[in-house]
Amino acid sequence: MKHIASKTDLITGQHYLTRNELTSKLGSSYVDARAARSTKPTTIASVSLDATPSAISDTSPTTKTRQTARSNEGRIDVRRRAVPRGITERIHPMKLHEQIELEALFCFNRFRFVRTIDIAAHCFSERAFNPAQQAAWRAINNLLERKYVLKYLSEHKQTFYAMTDAGARHLRLYDLDAIGSARRAAALTNPTHTLWINFVVLTCFSRGLQAFSERDIMRELSAGKGDVTNHQNRGLLEVTPVPMKAMSSVNHNESEKISEVTTDKVSLLPDAIATEDDGITWFEIDASMRGSARIARLVGLVRKVGEVIPSLAKIHQIPKEESRLKRVSVHTTNPAYLRRIRTRLMEVVKTTKDEVLTESAQNFRVLFIGNDTFEVHRAGDTPTGQADFCVGHIILQMLPTNLTNYKHVKGTEPESLGWFQGNHLPYRRPACFGTWVPCSPIFPLKLTEKSSSR
Repeated sequence: MKHIASKTDLITGQHYLTRNELTSKLGSSYVDARAARSTKPTTIASVSLDATPSAISDTSPTTKTRQTARSNEGRIDVRRRAVPRGITERIHPMKLHEQIELEALFCFNRFRFVRTIDIAAHCFSERAFNPAQQAAWRAINNLLERKYVLKYLSEHKQTFYAMTDAGARHLRLYDLDAIGSARRAAALTNPTHTLWINFVVLTCFSRGLQAFSERDIMRELSAGKGDVTNHQNRGLLEVTPVPMKAMSSVNHNESEKISEVTTDKVSLLPDAIATEDDGITWFEIDASMRGSARIARLVGLVRKVGEVIPSLAKIHQIPKEESRLKRVSVHTTNPAYLRRIRTRLMEVVKTTKDEVLTESAQNFRVLFIGNDTFEVHRAGDTPTGQADFCVGHIILQMLPTNLTNYKHVKGTEPESLGWFQGNHLPYRRPACFGTWVPCSPIFPLKLTEKSSSR
């Protein structure tokens, strides 16, 4: 802390110099300098903290003299500036820490198994990745210290966390039915697919979208029909797989006996879905290499773009226009698998480019518009007759696996990092829709606690 000389010290120093006859030896500059430093400028209070140095020097001659003297003595001219407090101007820091911990526990209760990157995406999506990741680490460490969560390591050396019974008891104070997931996490071996599904759903929440995971959809479909896993018809949409022709295969070793790929109708269940104003976004999360049967079903799903999903509209009471399949977003972790899907869709583009569109459900055209994005066109009625319309998109992109190993370097983060600021999450929006609206902070929360004790 900077020491401020008082008038008593100045008077004592003057008496000391006079009594010992040192004023003539040192001169009056010593006393004048101390007096100048101890005298507070009378006009400096009227100057704004953000004013320029020239404005301050013109308003306060005393300040100008002091700054000139300090520069001549070789001292550094430092001005105090107000530090923005951010959200702590509206909420006390201790209350903010408690709300962050509580929101993290809400996330654990909803998704059962959570990583640090999931907490960063859910609680701190408005921040850049590095500060969001650091804040998520602090929240997780606080939960670990309070024994609300436990840490686990999968067979693929992936770290994740699960909520204990103590954390569930803490959530019950806020009228929430919570169940610990630590026992279930101990039996998991490779939860990579589940963790990435949770991540995509959380990013939808951060964008203000209503989203459901595969587990949520199965629970709704199986309501009143017994166990979720024993439910027979657990799909949302029936599609006809379209296998790749052997003669059009780029690599015959990848065709995997094309004759074995069935063309019977199958009922598909998405890994996650999100409801938007114009329709439904269907997410497919492929965290590993898949075979030709999977790609054949994906091409069959492309044929359904623009159609209504009746079972989904019935379950969640969604209007008909908002229950149309508008987008299929395929997320992968393997670049080779992404290239296989792109190659297969490019073949569909070639076979449908000369198609004359009619109102038939099986009549469509696929166009490649760049950046691993495809448009699906169908015919529709207009006041002047039939015309072709873009009814949806197919989007291919990699999951941001580099985020878990990203090391921050001083400077701005690259847009290719795959975080919210780069228009990547939850999916890369096509250029016709523009970029995503920046995320808004979720704190402070409005909570009602049953008991004042924690």
